[in-house]
Amino acid sequence: MKNYSRTGRSEDMVTREVAQERAVEYVTFSNGVSPGDPSSINSRKVLQVHELTGIGFLHLDFKVTDSARKGLYNRYEIGRFDKWYPANTLEVMLFDGSTIWTEDQNIYARCEANKRYIVDLNGFYRK
Repeated sequence: MKNYSRTGRSEDMVTREVAQERAVEYVTFSNGVSPGDPSSINSRKVLQVHELTGIGFLHLDFKVTDSARKGLYNRYEIGRFDKWYPANTLEVMLFDGSTIWTEDQNIYARCEANKRYIVDLNGFYRK
């Protein structure tokens, strides 16, 4: 049995319409950055954006090596956005004091090498 909303549309119709408005993109990892679980590389660096509102969900699962280091203080360039990028800086601090943030179309981290990190960066994204 289908549930109908006040507009008379079934929940199945609404779910399909919302799914069609969602963009899925894969972030490009930098050299020296590998997925935390190599068995499914694309699910480790996926950005999902609702195209009408710009609300997005970036999921990252990665490890870095020393070759990815950019400058001092264990700063690493994790990757780049290809089509969609954050409307403003997104930043999160992790369990061990590491930080991951975005600047323009780049993703950076200040973290330890050869340690697996799993993080989600939620916010507003634009083309």
